[in-house]
Amino acid sequence: MQDDEAIDEKIAASIRSGPFESMILETPHYDFDPSNLLQELTSTYIADDGAGGVALDPHALKKLFNTFKAMLLEMEAQSKENSSFLEKDAEAVEDEYKASLSMHKKTIEVLSRNLNVVDERFRKVTADAVRTGDSLNKKESQRLRAVDAIQLLEYFKTFDKLPDNFADNYDTMGAAMKKIPSVFVDEDRRMEAAHLLSRLRAISFELNAPGLTRAAGNMRAYSDFLEKELLDLFERAAGRQPPEADFMRECADILYALNEGDHLKGRYVYYVISKRLDKSDFSGQESLSSLFGKVISVCQTEFPLITKVFPPIMAPKVTRLLLQRILNDPVYGIQVRVEQVLCPPPPSDPLPLSDYLDCLATVEQQTWALFDLLKAQAKALAEIKSSYKHSEKVEMNENSSDFSSSLKSQSLMLIKYLDEQAKTMFLDHREKYPANEALHMLTSLLRLTESCWGGAVEPRGNKNTAPQSLTAFPLIHLNRINKLEQLLSGPLRPESVRQVISLSSDAVHRCRSILYDVEEREQKVSAIWTMDCNYIVGHLLLPSLKATTNLLPDSNYSASNALKATLAVIFDHLARIFFLDILGDAPPVLPPRQIHEVIASCMDATRQLHQHHKDVIYVGMDSLPTLKTITLETRRSHVKQVEEVVGSVLRKTMDFFTAGCEKIIFNKKAKDDYFVREDSPLAMEASKMVKTLCAFIKEEHDVVVSCLPNMDMSVLWKAVGLTTLMLFNDHLKRTKITVTGAFVLANDVNMLTRTLGAFNSSPVDLALEDLREVCNLFIVPPSNLSSLMETGRMVNMARSDLREFVCQRADFSQGSVKATWVKDLFGVDEPITSPEKELKLGRYKDCFDSELRKYGTTPSARGNAKYV
Repeated sequence: MQDDEAIDEKIAASIRSGPFESMILETPHYDFDPSNLLQELTSTYIADDGAGGVALDPHALKKLFNTFKAMLLEMEAQSKENSSFLEKDAEAVEDEYKASLSMHKKTIEVLSRNLNVVDERFRKVTADAVRTGDSLNKKESQRLRAVDAIQLLEYFKTFDKLPDNFADNYDTMGAAMKKIPSVFVDEDRRMEAAHLLSRLRAISFELNAPGLTRAAGNMRAYSDFLEKELLDLFERAAGRQPPEADFMRECADILYALNEGDHLKGRYVYYVISKRLDKSDFSGQESLSSLFGKVISVCQTEFPLITKVFPPIMAPKVTRLLLQRILNDPVYGIQVRVEQVLCPPPPSDPLPLSDYLDCLATVEQQTWALFDLLKAQAKALAEIKSSYKHSEKVEMNENSSDFSSSLKSQSLMLIKYLDEQAKTMFLDHREKYPANEALHMLTSLLRLTESCWGGAVEPRGNKNTAPQSLTAFPLIHLNRINKLEQLLSGPLRPESVRQVISLSSDAVHRCRSILYDVEEREQKVSAIWTMDCNYIVGHLLLPSLKATTNLLPDSNYSASNALKATLAVIFDHLARIFFLDILGDAPPVLPPRQIHEVIASCMDATRQLHQHHKDVIYVGMDSLPTLKTITLETRRSHVKQVEEVVGSVLRKTMDFFTAGCEKIIFNKKAKDDYFVREDSPLAMEASKMVKTLCAFIKEEHDVVVSCLPNMDMSVLWKAVGLTTLMLFNDHLKRTKITVTGAFVLANDVNMLTRTLGAFNSSPVDLALEDLREVCNLFIVPPSNLSSLMETGRMVNMARSDLREFVCQRADFSQGSVKATWVKDLFGVDEPITSPEKELKLGRYKDCFDSELRKYGTTPSARGNAKYV
């Protein structure tokens, strides 16, 4: 057994020559695959026997596995031996390393103690050095102050030696300049001299010693002399074109160092006001734009110059001072000059109210433009430090947060000041404006009323007293209007409405220019709009329409009475009326064309109101929806009033026109139009009555379409057409019709179809189709009547109506004896009734009114949605 487990050197050598050791020792444990190792070991011991089986030697395999096992055990033993050796070697190394670390620890502890001692000594030396430095600095500062004080005392002594009043003239000043130290004389050292004089001035005020009185006085006198010299140089540099900004900045720096520019601000502002805004004659209305233009030009020039010239700490103050003088100076200020224009002092006459309002609007517009410019400049002051480069000798820390905060604060204060000035300037005029505007509008509208209506108006109360509202306007006596031309050339002339709308547009423009508060402003605009609507509708359109109704003749008339009633308004129709007709057979007259022109003028006025509301009134009310709704409803209600009265006038006009159609149809001469012999040439054309009727209808239709192209009158035309056909049917039921006359009737129906077809009314077209069918009742032989009445549109006609038409056939009877086919056709033997020889006028009215009630009574404008 032991022999079997011993290592076979030959097999071991074979194993070692393979990948055994590399697979065992080099392959990571997570990648090791025993099956691969087994395949490598047994690959030489297992083969194919050639018969589909496996050939192997079990003894050889056993020896292979025993040898492999023995090799693994040997490797395990060797590994344990190596591990034991390494452990012993590592313990020795670790002990040696620990000893070394212990020694280093002791060395570091010694070094730490030594460093602590050095650090403590260093701190003591540093503290001693700081105390020594502080002491030296104090002593040096004391020394410098002492030297400076000695130097200042020397300057005081120098000024004390100068004679009194040495600066009064150039001669004494020239002599004194030789005794003054060079720092005060040298032009290149003016900044240093300014600092010294500023300190000397401060010391003189602090000490206030009697011994320094003479020296302090002379020092101040020289300081004033230097200041005056610098101010003169500054002003001369400002007066050059273009201004010498660099030199002005240098002077401003020195003056600021001298006394913080106390007099520089006033001197500069006075120069700008007196030289750039000289007191020219701005007394006329046309000079307002020139005045504001000059002021804006000065601001655009001077404000950027201020930021370039003055030290940043001074710029806001100079700007505010200049603004105060520009706005409120008692001689050169805008407010004073504008007041002289708005309210000219005696002996000048006051401005007319319209000119005054226009001036006030111009003033407000220009003022707002000016203030927008000024506020933009005020905002720019907060960023002045980024563009200003002053002399390094001016002691100011403009990079500090305090300085920047101060500039922003002054900028905000300046903007607040401008807002307050904008609200308060011309406040009295602004508060009185609404009342003045209302008075101006009422006065203008009153003049327009008197001009339009002429002698038809009767003043109420005192003529010299201005009306307070539209209710106080003169009474309009419509009975004094005798001609429609008076309306068309007076209240309804295009210029009248345009004048009111122009007056309203000017008032709204002024209102939005003058009033400051948005809600208050738009409320006034709404009041102006309401006054416009009330005046145009209540004082121009509605009275004109009522006067038109009064001038329209009554439709229930005899021929002579109708002529008398219309002679005053229808001169163009006189040529159609002959002397013989006056006795009782005059042709009807059309409604005067001027009536339709009146209606067209009224509807055009409502369209102008709509456009004015859209283009002017609506524009400024986007943020006030309630006011927008109120103005819209105001327009709608007024337009509705006009449309209702227009509908009433048109209804009466068409009523009059339909009465004329009835008179033509019921003319007694037309009774025999269809009782025509077979050989008569009249069968080839329409009857005289229908020709007259169609000409009458076409003339009226052409006039209406020409005058009222945008008016939808389909309801009225429908009523006229159906009423006319009803009257024509009545006419057929009272006249005898021969076969030849039936052809005349057919020609009449064709002419009526062409004429009434222009109405574009379906009910009228259907009624004409019925009438065309009725014509066949007079053409066909009696034997075909039964079948004819049972076909086509006659099926839906009343049998009684058909019988009435058939009764008018010429072959219906001979005397009192009916034709034999009558009983066969109708099945009853009723007596023959004679038709009414002459129908009474006025039968049209019931039918006309019935049609209007059926379809509605008020015409409307086409595309009505765009006007409502």
